[in-house]
Amino acid sequence: MDLERFRGGTGGKFGGEVLATWSDLAVITLTPMQFGATGLGTGNDGPALNAMFDRVRELLTENPFTIIVVNGGNRLYRTTDSINVTNISAWNLTVENLYLVGACTGKAVIDAIGTRGYTFKSVGIWGEKANRPAAGFQAQRGTAGGFCDNASFKECFTDGYFTRAAAHDYGQETVQWDHCTIYNRDHTARVAIHEGYDAHEMTSDYASVMTGATSFINKQFLNCDWRYLPADENIAAITNVVKGATTVVTAPGHQFQTGDKVCFQYVGGMTNMMGSRPTVIARTSTTLTVDLDTTSYPAYTGGGVVIRQAEQSPIYIARTEGFSTESCYVVSYGQPPVEVGFPDPGFPRCEQLQLLNILFEGAGQECAVKFSNENSVTVQGFALTTYNGHQYGSLLGGGADGEVVTLYAPRIESVDPIFNVPLVPDPKNRFAAFGASMLYYSLGLVAPQDWADFNGQITSIVTGKNTLYVSDALYLNDHKTKLVGTFGTGAAVPTLGANKPGTTSDPALWMDVEIEGVTYCYPVWSKT
Repeated sequence: MDLERFRGGTGGKFGGEVLATWSDLAVITLTPMQFGATGLGTGNDGPALNAMFDRVRELLTENPFTIIVVNGGNRLYRTTDSINVTNISAWNLTVENLYLVGACTGKAVIDAIGTRGYTFKSVGIWGEKANRPAAGFQAQRGTAGGFCDNASFKECFTDGYFTRAAAHDYGQETVQWDHCTIYNRDHTARVAIHEGYDAHEMTSDYASVMTGATSFINKQFLNCDWRYLPADENIAAITNVVKGATTVVTAPGHQFQTGDKVCFQYVGGMTNMMGSRPTVIARTSTTLTVDLDTTSYPAYTGGGVVIRQAEQSPIYIARTEGFSTESCYVVSYGQPPVEVGFPDPGFPRCEQLQLLNILFEGAGQECAVKFSNENSVTVQGFALTTYNGHQYGSLLGGGADGEVVTLYAPRIESVDPIFNVPLVPDPKNRFAAFGASMLYYSLGLVAPQDWADFNGQITSIVTGKNTLYVSDALYLNDHKTKLVGTFGTGAAVPTLGANKPGTTSDPALWMDVEIEGVTYCYPVWSKT
């Protein structure tokens, strides 16, 4: 094998420096320092970083099976340029121990459009407040037939200020994030965007950018943490609260202005305030007055913070055919933690959206998962299992009047919420569920009879009773009175009949079911 291909060349900017030796030809290691970076977290290491990834691209073009490790050496590199990691086709590329300060105003710090087959390990991106990047990391196909799949992120993080989102991927498939933290301190932006349609504009200095609908499958997050992380002018400590028709909050040194929208957390004695989203109507240098009536609230006992509301939900998910979380954590202030969008009129659905063992914390959350739809949509294979919820309105939210969000085979479990809220908001006829399996506080808070349609089972945390509900199909033995049958410890003894309730003949078969001494008439199947 020719060693020269692994050299920087005989002249030019790399001066013939050996980038690999005979003993380590199996793995080529590149560092930013080899290309002139200082790694001091000051100045602009962007040109050196881009030269390094240009070399990665050259090596992989020569031999796509080359194993390359980009090692940042645990140094901090500041860049005023977007880092060009675009259009690299690799199956053996690892980027590790690389920490960036992004000062590339309005651009992505790491631009990975059109790149596939890589692993990021211990890669961190900080968005500089004075020169805010649009995104910490971004990826998409680049062209309709392009690829940006098979990527892995392990123990990576973003923090600081990003004007679009800390992480934005569009049509990036077969990707896993493992033990990553994704934070954004910019209250106007999102924390993460995961979509299969260009509902959010993406720009690049280096690659073409596709638009429209694209496939978006197999996205997995394990033990990850998304947060709108308020800091500086977006948060202040509370030292006193004066109750009243409007509420005066003492927060020395706060930077809130009249008209700002705020929320509250950790206010001693006044848990109710966590569910509010008031507006500042007056201020002094040490106090702010908000349009919140706290007359009936318990007395203030100490502590607490006032936080500027986020303007968007931290996580946006759209047009997915396979998105899952496992044991993850989302913090949101003033907005639902997760927004599920339906921007593609030709694809009014979402498939296999699995939010398992996910903890939602924060304050001012009207709901945990908001469906943003203008027309009727379906969510097939929906799962949400959560605990310690901070929502004050309902668990699920959104929906459009006159339209229906239909959940197929939904599995929903909500345990130990701070506020016992309805499963869906009024009017409930904006939602339907088929084949549901629900563990919820009570049957009354689900209220399936008010949904557009509902069938499935609901288990009450309070009573332990399991309720089987089939809309328009469960009746008393008079075959006229519609009921909900509550299954306790009694035996169900079926007898099969051939007549529909109230008729002498019908192509449907019906079953009389005795449950705890009450007989119900239940449809079994149709002959036609």
